[in-house]
Order: sequence, then C-alpha cells, then structure tokens
Amino acid sequence: MSKFTTEVRFICESFIPLEKQGDYTNVDDALQAGYEHIFDFNFPIWKPEYKEHLCKAILLHYYTREIGFETYALWKLHLRARMCEIMPKYNALYEQEEKNTPFDNLLHEAVGEEDTTGSYDGTTQAETDGTSRTESNSLTWNKYSDTPQGGISGLDSDTYLTNATKVTGEDTTETTTHAESQGTDHNDTTGTRDTKYTYTGKNSGEAFYSQMIDFNSRYQSVDSMVIAELNDLFFGLWE
Repeated sequence: MSKFTTEVRFICESFIPLEKQGDYTNVDDALQAGYEHIFDFNFPIWKPEYKEHLCKAILLHYYTREIGFETYALWKLHLRARMCEIMPKYNALYEQEEKNTPFDNLLHEAVGEEDTTGSYDGTTQAETDGTSRTESNSLTWNKYSDTPQGGISGLDSDTYLTNATKVTGEDTTETTTHAESQGTDHNDTTGTRDTKYTYTGKNSGEAFYSQMIDFNSRYQSVDSMVIAELNDLFFGLWE
C-alpha cells in the first residue's frame, strides 16, 4: 500500500480492466499496459526491438516502489529525461556485450587470393676519402750487473751496474685512402597467396572454470546498470 505517493504497480494497473486489478496474478498484463502507456516516448536504444524488454525490466524491478514525485506526470517527465541522458553510453555497452563472448575466442575466418607484383630499379654510388696520422715516442733502458751486491733493488736504484743502455725511438705513420663504388640493381617480384584459417574456442590462458569464477564475481549486466541509474526517481522511505 502506498504511504507517500503511489506505487508503480498502481500506475500500471490503472491501464488494465478493473477486474484484473488488486492482486499480483496479472503482473504480466500490468507490465504490458505500463510499458505501452508509461514508455510511449522515444529515447536512444541500440536495437528498437530491445526497448520493450528493457522497459518491462525497469517496471518489474520498481514494481512495488513509490514514485519520487508528487504526480505521475512529473515523474514520467523526469523518467523520460533520464532515459535520454543515460542511454547513449549504455547503448555502446550493449553493442560490445553482443559482439564479444566472455570465455571463447571469436570465430575467425579469412579467405583471400592476393596477387602481388613489385619492381625496383636503383643506382647506388659511394665515395670515401680519408687520411689518418699516428705518432708515437718510446724510451727504454737496458740495465745489467755482473755482481748484484744490492740484489734486484740495486738495478732499480742504478747501484753497482756493469753496463746500461738507453734506447729512444720515434714512429710516425700516415695513411691516405680513396675508394669509389657504383652499381645498378633491378628486381621484379610476383606472387599469389591463397589463405584460409578458422578457429574457435579457447586456445591459451587459464582454465575455463577459473575464468568463469573470476568473471561471475565481477560481471554486471547492462540492464542492471540502467535500472540502477533510475533509483533516485523513486521514493527511498518505507514504513
């Protein structure tokens, strides 16, 4: 029984004969009449034939809820405005939901014959000039002792040397290079490809069962999203 405004079911039942009103045995008739009279306006819908299903789902969900406005006309006006505002984004979700299955790969089939012909003519020329110069200097001592009283350390300190030789050197290298190459290429290619492939089902990744559990824990139908968007159009108090 309504406490503040009026329940959706009373609005729907008002469009059917009196003898069918007053209980829940003729819900389908009331939903059909409610759909025809309440949703007699146009709003964006991804498939025209889907409108009846969606509208009846809305009426059934809120069937025992009271409208959140003083009059039926005012509530219907806000309902119409809300449907026009939200449906464009949900239409895209409906289309995506229809195109893709949650577990299987889509069926792919490609059949084609393709003739390819290509040719290339080109001339290449390269020329390189270069000059390099390297200079180095060296200094070497050769030390020798017949009687190394100071041991090896005596050689390092030039003590008790028998003889010593100093060798100095200077080296300069200069290189000049010049190279030139020229060539002509010509290449023709012709080929035909005929390809066909078809596959369906799952071919990689987790097991179906694991994916199903994960999917069910997160899945929300697009219908339920649309219905939830309308919640504030209905009274939120009960007695």
